[in-house]
Amino acid sequence: MNKASGVKAIVMRGSKVLVLIEPDGRPDLPGGRVEKNEDLLGALGREIFEETGLSVQIRGVVLSWSFEKSSGLKIFGATYLCSYIGGKVRLSHEHSKYFWAEMNELDRLRSADLGRLRTYLKGT
Repeated sequence: MNKASGVKAIVMRGSKVLVLIEPDGRPDLPGGRVEKNEDLLGALGREIFEETGLSVQIRGVVLSWSFEKSSGLKIFGATYLCSYIGGKVRLSHEHSKYFWAEMNELDRLRSADLGRLRTYLKGT
C-alpha cells in the first residue's frame, strides 16, 4: 500500500473561518500533500500561500486524520488552526470561489469534513 502525508488549515480571521470552494462546488480548506523532504509545517505554509496568497500564523494541530483513496493510496494528515496575518485572497486553479464564514454558517454546508471540523473550533 502506498502512503502519503497531507495537511489542512483552519484559517481564522477574527471569528470567521476561510472556506474555499472547489470547481465542482464542494467546500474545502486550504491544504494538500506534503512533498518529499518537506516537513508538515513547511508544507502547510506553502499550501496556504499557493492556494490563497495569505500570510498566517500556525497555532497548532486540532485534528489528526487518515483516509484511503479509491486508488489504494493511504493518506495520513493533520489539520492545523491558523490565524490570518495579512494579504488579500488570491485563489489558485484548485478553487473557484471562497468566503469567510461565521461558525454557525458552517452548519449549512454539506461537507462531512467541515461538519467534523466545527467540533474542533468550538474551543477557539
